[in-house]
Amino acid sequence: SYIGEIIRQGNTVLAKSPSGILEYKTPDASGPAGPEPVYNTITTSRGAYHRILLPNGVKITLNAASSIRFPVVFTDQENTVKVEGEAYFESPERLNTPWFAITDNARIKVMNASFNINTYDNHMVSTLSTGGLTVFTPYDSLTLQPGQQAFLGHTSQNGLPGAIKMQSADIRETLSWLGPERILRMLRCAIF
Repeated sequence: SYIGEIIRQGNTVLAKSPSGILEYKTPDASGPAGPEPVYNTITTSRGAYHRILLPNGVKITLNAASSIRFPVVFTDQENTVKVEGEAYFESPERLNTPWFAITDNARIKVMNASFNINTYDNHMVSTLSTGGLTVFTPYDSLTLQPGQQAFLGHTSQNGLPGAIKMQSADIRETLSWLGPERILRMLRCAIF
C-alpha cells in the first residue's frame, strides 16, 4: 500500500507509483559509478504478479512463482535480465541498443520487442508479439518474427541440449495470464 521511494542504491531510486508499478529511476546519471555492478532480484509468490519498470525503460509483468535478476544500472557490459518462471517484456521504442534476457538454457537478444518468456516445466518458450528477437544456445540460434515462438527443452532424448524449435504462436493463449484488456491492446498494436 506504500507509494513513493522505497530504497536508494547508488544513483538509482526504487519507487512505487500510485498505479502500483515498481519503478527504477536514475535521477543523476552523472554521479560516481560503484566499483562492482549492483543487481536486484524480484520474486513473486504463488497467485501474485508484479509490474516493474526497469532503469532502461523496459516494462515487465512478472507472473506468479517467478523471478527476475537485473543490474540496477544498465551499461554496455551489464545489460542482461535473468528470468525464471514467466514474464512479459515491453521494450520502449526509444531504446535503440539491444539487451539480453537469459534463462537456464538460452540467451535472447532483444531489439525493441514485446515478448513473453515461460520457463515453467523444465523448458523455455519465448513468444514474440512485436519487434525482433534472436534466441541463442551454445549449439544453435534462431531469429523470430512477430507471431512466432521458440521452444527449447532442457535436454533431448540422448541427454544433450536439444535444438531450438520454432512454431506459430497463439498470442491470445500464450498471454492469457495477462488478462483480456492487455491482450486486446497488444493485438491492436501488432495489427496496426
